[in-house]
Amino acid sequence: DASAVITELLPVLKTNFLSYIKVRAGYNKNGNDNLPLYGLDPSFSNAANFPYGNTVGISVGNTLPDAGLMPEFVRTLEFGGELQFLNNKNNVDFSYYTQKSEGQVLTVAIPTSTGFSNLVLNVGQTKNWGYEADVKLQLLRTSKVQWDLNLRGSINENKVIKLYPGVKEFFVSGYSYGGTYVMENQVYPMLKATSYTRDEFGRVIINSSATSPSQGHPITTGPLKEFGRVTPKYMLGAGTSVSFANFTLTTNWEYRGGNVMFSDLAKQMTFTGSGKWTENREPHIFPNSSYLDAASGKYVQNTSIMTREAEYELWVTAYRNINENFVAPAWFIKMRDINLS
Repeated sequence: DASAVITELLPVLKTNFLSYIKVRAGYNKNGNDNLPLYGLDPSFSNAANFPYGNTVGISVGNTLPDAGLMPEFVRTLEFGGELQFLNNKNNVDFSYYTQKSEGQVLTVAIPTSTGFSNLVLNVGQTKNWGYEADVKLQLLRTSKVQWDLNLRGSINENKVIKLYPGVKEFFVSGYSYGGTYVMENQVYPMLKATSYTRDEFGRVIINSSATSPSQGHPITTGPLKEFGRVTPKYMLGAGTSVSFANFTLTTNWEYRGGNVMFSDLAKQMTFTGSGKWTENREPHIFPNSSYLDAASGKYVQNTSIMTREAEYELWVTAYRNINENFVAPAWFIKMRDINLS
């Protein structure tokens, strides 16, 4: 690591407005294994209901370490600086970082037909980079009143550059109809869920068969679709402190966003009919839908085919099994604390 106070090296830059300039840079390489004790070999534990008398029973664990497992190495490069204004009343600290991980140790799900449910392996190469900033302001200073404001923010990006020989993606966690994946050349973890089947104009394709009990319902055979990262891309924080006489009020707020989430609770609320989105239980035209016109062989806007069994089958059999419906933005704003002393 290296740093330099520019205003000491070049005093001519120091003014009543800009009183301090510092720059820094750092590079490091770390190695770690991210493994539990005895994590390099399959583990054995007491089987259920054993020991039974003098009979010992053991069971092999569910996690298989890859035979070629190696330590993970992380290289990090960071540049940053610090500025102080108006005789150090206001401060700005900022940095840029880039991090490359080679052989990152991950636990991924594998078919239980292998005899295990999880595999511990090295991911080829991942990259992580972003920006961070911290701003501290003295907004007001008098003999009785003091008001300070602190703003913090960060932007983070990441990408899987290489994965595993012959493999383009791994399932990490969740369900077969909606879960997180590690995918080559994509941000990670990536949320994928079953989606609507759509025509070339983005309209939802419905079942148009007049003899089908699901006429007017959206088709439920849509593919797994990528919806975005599940970790926040943006993180913002704000804190303020106001003092008057012998009293001080402080509060801190936080925003996180730029990511998505899958709500299995909303899926179950559709089954029970407790979700507000299920309140339309009369026959209706499914919004923004189309069907294959037998005469022209093209998909046309649906203006006449109504949903059958809209009081139950539409929601439980069709809507509930299209899990795109339960993917939502995961941003939030939270007041972390508030204190009066």
